[in-house]
Amino acid sequence: MPGSNFNILLIDDSEKEAKLFETALLQVAPRLKLYWVATVNEGFEYLRQEGRFQHTGPVNIIICDLNMPGTGGFDFVAEMKKDPAFRPIPLIVFSGSQAPEDIHRAYSLGANSYLAKPMTLDMLARQLDLLVKYWFDTVKLPGVGRVGNSC
Repeated sequence: MPGSNFNILLIDDSEKEAKLFETALLQVAPRLKLYWVATVNEGFEYLRQEGRFQHTGPVNIIICDLNMPGTGGFDFVAEMKKDPAFRPIPLIVFSGSQAPEDIHRAYSLGANSYLAKPMTLDMLARQLDLLVKYWFDTVKLPGVGRVGNSC
């Protein structure tokens, strides 16, 4: 079944926020398949299809929080965008910070978009509706996320 759905990898340490994200995404785009991981290390394991993520399938876009304990979102952006296998995957920073220096740093490290986390579920659904229309219905995405898979 991989390849029949678009895949979003959400990296966010907050289970509550991940559930809100999933609820809003289901409202606006039930065709999309969301994978949630709570740490940057799990994000890399998913991308490399290691451990419990073997055979989970490719990812089309990554949405990553910035402020997480341990290795944070800035580190993820920097490392992911250095890796030629993962560089083409669109990376969207999804953060509670609206600080200009955070926005500038995220883009400087290679983020493709920066979204400020909204305050309500309705606002989140509207934001995700626009995100889906742009990334999945408008632009052409490269065939990424399959590097290293022999399937």
